[in-house]
Amino acid sequence: PLIRIEEIVLNYAEALFEINNADPVALTQLNLITSNRGATAYTSPLSKDDILNERRKELMFEGFRFDDLTRTGTDIDVLGSNQNFIRTLSYPNNLFAYPIPNDETNANSNMVQNNGY
Repeated sequence: PLIRIEEIVLNYAEALFEINNADPVALTQLNLITSNRGATAYTSPLSKDDILNERRKELMFEGFRFDDLTRTGTDIDVLGSNQNFIRTLSYPNNLFAYPIPNDETNANSNMVQNNGY
């Protein structure tokens, strides 16, 4: 797996925010990412939504968005193939957990498949 410095900086900014949401270093770290793109800097007070939004933009198409939404317990709008809104998947929901592979459940009789699969 490849880890980009932007992911590390965003993880660090989020961790600092979780420890103390008034930590100015979290804002400084987040603005390192925006300054690399020439984007507008974030201002105080920083919010969790600011960090998640920056993760959405910077880590686009890298497979992080679903895990970010799941990790933060955020509802997901489900879109159809032509980008029309279908429904909202509210957290918690069994569809937020991946299915356990059949080989794993077959190899271990104590392993119980996640609900809905």
